[in-house]
Amino acid sequence: MKKGLLFFIVITSFSLVGCSAGYFSKWFHSEQKEADQICQQIMDAYEQQDSEKLKELFSEESKENMAGLDEKIASFLAYIHGNIISFEGDCASSSESDYGKKKTELNGMYHIITDEERYCMNFDMYSEDDENPQNIGLYKIEIATETEVNSEKFVWDNPEMGVFMGGEKMQKSYKELAEIFSNYDIQGTNAQMIEELEQDYKELPPEVIFNKAAMLLTVLGQGEFDYENMTWTPYENGVYTFDVEFFNVDNMYTDFLTGVSSLDREELDFKNIQEDTSQVNWEEGTGKRTVTFEWKDKQFTLEAVVVDDWFDVNVANELNKIIKEYGNEKQLFFASDGYQEGIVFYRDKKWADAFQMETGLELVEYN
Repeated sequence: MKKGLLFFIVITSFSLVGCSAGYFSKWFHSEQKEADQICQQIMDAYEQQDSEKLKELFSEESKENMAGLDEKIASFLAYIHGNIISFEGDCASSSESDYGKKKTELNGMYHIITDEERYCMNFDMYSEDDENPQNIGLYKIEIATETEVNSEKFVWDNPEMGVFMGGEKMQKSYKELAEIFSNYDIQGTNAQMIEELEQDYKELPPEVIFNKAAMLLTVLGQGEFDYENMTWTPYENGVYTFDVEFFNVDNMYTDFLTGVSSLDREELDFKNIQEDTSQVNWEEGTGKRTVTFEWKDKQFTLEAVVVDDWFDVNVANELNKIIKEYGNEKQLFFASDGYQEGIVFYRDKKWADAFQMETGLELVEYN
């Protein structure tokens, strides 16, 4: 809605100054041409089976934060079969400007025909970003065969960043997900939990976009809150989850460190956690706060910007930097349910790549 309103304002502004229809024709043609060029380069990379050529099209931000990008690109190139006969499609775009700094997003939607198969492919990218040039380039590609797309149970329901093949034809059952999680050392499911979650899922309105894998992880990692004593105890099921709009706002970062520590009591044995809220304006929900802890015979301090009861994700990012610098080959990986639930794992990269490939849940190193 916001993008649509911005677009309307732009159109209206040009109309008022007497801009001709030819201007808009050139503008839309230019963006369509750019999208066509990107699609052509993707097709060239496929025909040449050149993973590096395709990887170069991705933004630096994507290449830094997208776990398993090389493997995903290899899978993408292997997914398409046959010689390219033709491709055609459309693009949508949205732009915003903040004090002269412009940001433009392109969304390409293409139909690809080979001598063996027909495909539907979408891609998302930033064509310009004055504020953060690292964003320029692709950040998402999804492709499926025309047959898959036309099937009754098919939906495009992929995370915001990544490379995806085949779309989401039908979500796995909670029982199937529990078995997959168990193979990745995520425990805690039981028959009653599975039954209740399946019943809740059946009662959801059809228009609600819902990720069952993220929901099950949320339940397994949310811990237990004692509302009478205002204390929280994490579970130890191999995953930690939290609502980024914290309930226990007074101790939100203490609880966060406690939750992360529950992922591996031996390796993440944070001690003497102290949270300082003396610089918080509770009435206005502004200011800053710090949390200090000891680990590996060193003392660390993380600083958070206060915005009401919302968690500052930079704290999670900085903690991961510390863990990567002073720990072993393991690190934190983050995921989201698509709404406001944060999902945290402490694993090595090989585990993360395999887990997200099997579950379709995107894991990132930084938020």
